[in-house]
Amino acid sequence: MRRRFTLLLPGWLGALCALAALATSSAAAADPATAEALFQEGRALLERGELAAACSKFESSQASEPSGGALLNLADCRARQGRTATAWAHFVSAERLSKIQGRPEQAAEAQRRRAELEPSLSTLTLHAADKPPGFEVKVNGRALAPGSLDSRLPMDPGGLSIEFSAPGRKPARVAAVLSSKGHHLVVNLPELAEEAAPSNAAKHTPAPSVVEAGSDTHEDHGTRTLAWVIGGASVAALAVGGTFGVMALSSNSEAKAACDQRTDACPPGALSAEKDRDRQATLATIGVGTGLLGLGVATILLLTSSPPDHSARGQGLSLQVAPGLALISGTTRF
Repeated sequence: MRRRFTLLLPGWLGALCALAALATSSAAAADPATAEALFQEGRALLERGELAAACSKFESSQASEPSGGALLNLADCRARQGRTATAWAHFVSAERLSKIQGRPEQAAEAQRRRAELEPSLSTLTLHAADKPPGFEVKVNGRALAPGSLDSRLPMDPGGLSIEFSAPGRKPARVAAVLSSKGHHLVVNLPELAEEAAPSNAAKHTPAPSVVEAGSDTHEDHGTRTLAWVIGGASVAALAVGGTFGVMALSSNSEAKAACDQRTDACPPGALSAEKDRDRQATLATIGVGTGLLGLGVATILLLTSSPPDHSARGQGLSLQVAPGLALISGTTRF
């Protein structure tokens, strides 16, 4: 019998493992051309100070073909963002990968940057005096391995949401802030309270009844209200469409008046008026089309719904709209 398991690690440790896996991936899966193009784009973005976009390019380059150079630049990019723990993990991986790829200069540079960054690392230590079976801790939504407790874990500075739980206990959450520049934060997790056992009455509570759409319920009043709402909105859409239609006609006249009819030469102002005309005509078409469709739906809703004193029941209506097609279907039972 084979068993499947999942090992959840802190973000920085997970990054190390993922990058190590990339370093040992087969050469057949590499894409050197794409990796180089993404790397060059990342360098250009980094020089312009567009850190988020640059980091994304370096990550994609590394995914296309693992290299110590891409990792070095990604680590530098994360360090500039203030994500010191993530940057440190990338420098460690860049050093190892550069040695594997026979690039001693890159390995030395990664080692130097890693050593420079270590004094400024911020760490989090979680201590729990009570660890019931199945005890689980998450930091910012990431589950920690059980052995991570009582250890200094490098973390990126910022707000921390620490959630912890165990079977049969009420889950709890602790909020903390990890500042930069070598802040070492220790959080003592309080004991989890036991969940109250469900009473016999709660165990035998009947399931709530469920009313399916289209059953015999008094929904006519709501249907008629919806019809009037749709009708009002449709009238407004027609008005907007008509307004843009008038504007399109005016822009068209302006463009024709400005152009030389004999040579078809048009000044820049006329070209701008033509663009306005096209945009206004499109909006007019959308507004009028939407308004007419809405009025049709509202009319059908009114016709298929009964007044409060009528006996028609079990009515249903569906509307399906696709480009160039509107399908309306309804059912009425008396």
